[in-house]
Amino acid sequence: MLFVHDHKFIEYKKNIYTLGSLNNQLFKRYENIFGEVTIIANKVQASKPGVEDNRLTNKQLFLFKQKNILGVGKLKAIYKLLKSEKYIVLRLPSINGCIVGIMCLMMRKKYLVEVVGCAKDAFNNHGLSGKLVAPFITFGVRFVTKRATSVLYVTEEFLQNRYPTKGNSISCSDVILDEPYEKKPKYKKNKSEKLVVGTAGAINVRYKGQEFVLRAIQELKGEKIDVEYRLAGSGNSDYLLEIARELGIEKQVIFEGLLNRNQIKKYYKGLDIYIQPSLTEGMPRAVIEAMNAGCYCIGTCVGGIPELVGRSNCFEKKSVHGIKKLIKRYYELDMEEVCKNNYSVVKKFQENTLNEKRNAFYKNYMMMVK
Repeated sequence: MLFVHDHKFIEYKKNIYTLGSLNNQLFKRYENIFGEVTIIANKVQASKPGVEDNRLTNKQLFLFKQKNILGVGKLKAIYKLLKSEKYIVLRLPSINGCIVGIMCLMMRKKYLVEVVGCAKDAFNNHGLSGKLVAPFITFGVRFVTKRATSVLYVTEEFLQNRYPTKGNSISCSDVILDEPYEKKPKYKKNKSEKLVVGTAGAINVRYKGQEFVLRAIQELKGEKIDVEYRLAGSGNSDYLLEIARELGIEKQVIFEGLLNRNQIKKYYKGLDIYIQPSLTEGMPRAVIEAMNAGCYCIGTCVGGIPELVGRSNCFEKKSVHGIKKLIKRYYELDMEEVCKNNYSVVKKFQENTLNEKRNAFYKNYMMMVK
């Protein structure tokens, strides 16, 4: 099976590491159905090794430098792989996915698409260069998705409406919960106690929106509400740390760094509120994991976030006022009700339920290819 995405794998002394959800656990999902997996993606060189838990093992990799979008050598390698591989899975939005999808159509090969995010929102939040290519990538994702044999969407409605297909489709999150639900409601703090809020995600990309949480915390400080912000994730913290210093709240901000599976579970349990302030999202794993840990969760009105936390717990992108308002709502919450609402959502993401649904869909695609 050929898996295609733009994910940037990290290369260090012939070892390959990943900083995201494209890890051994995820690829095992494909191996169990399709057999051996070959990966087309991007790579960057590193000066130090990654976290050992994130080292990719036993995979056939064709990794290209990100700038090499339409190189002759790259296209020849892809063409050769397409001739030999029977099953094709394109993870979109991605430039590599669009290229391979168009090549599949030209070669009359049937392919499966997994739509895990919105191309328009994602690329529009990557500076001027992103805004320039966003219309083309959005068109590419729509074109390839519409003509796909099978399409798996990670949302219930949002991505289906933006990227419709003529093919067979299913709604199935790529988030799998391997931890039992935290049935005991969290202790509710009063206004005299420090409130601990957190966001998990890369801290060196501005579209994750942590800056606006910092600004909300500064305003809450002026209202005598003590909030500590714990940020988990990889990347250089200089940009956010500088903003925190300018706002005079640097002592209220803790950068946890990249956490392994055991550490991230402990991290969620230490939060009172989980905030997903992203400017673009698909179906965010972090929100689901935080809900599973019993956290009161709030987030922006983008992607699949409203489907998880509910519209009443969402704020507009970049809205400092909206973040502040929902943090203050914490003091009015019934934690028993929060716990019950969380469970009604996370039970849909239990491993057995999702695996059965997804595997049946993959097998149906395989039958259509035959």
